[in-house]
Amino acid sequence: MTRGIKPSVDLFINSLLAQPFPYMKDGKNHTVQCGVRPIQLWEVVVPENSMGDLQQAIWTTNAELERTVANWKHKLGLNIIRKTLGAEKIPKFEEKKMKRFLWNDSTVCVYPIGVKKDNYKNGTEEL
Repeated sequence: MTRGIKPSVDLFINSLLAQPFPYMKDGKNHTVQCGVRPIQLWEVVVPENSMGDLQQAIWTTNAELERTVANWKHKLGLNIIRKTLGAEKIPKFEEKKMKRFLWNDSTVCVYPIGVKKDNYKNGTEEL
């Protein structure tokens, strides 16, 4: 986990990527670049009636959403985070034909944590 101002964190990551690491293969010396993969937590805010469209833009089908969390270790970790954040389980969504604008491939996995509705007091959202 890193913490700091963005330019300093970026410099640290770029320096780490630039550092060659030696390894031996077939009796020969080689170097390899360090693999750096961030783990990021995002809050995505959409109108409540657009939740299904957001889900389908990310996972396409409910089956794909379920496959994302099929591993029991992932499911356990995500449940702990979800409960800690006070969120509810992500509901199934209505599958419909729609254009998908999000870039996604096998190098990016989006793990669903949960849904948390906004709280209002006297007509004003509480943050």
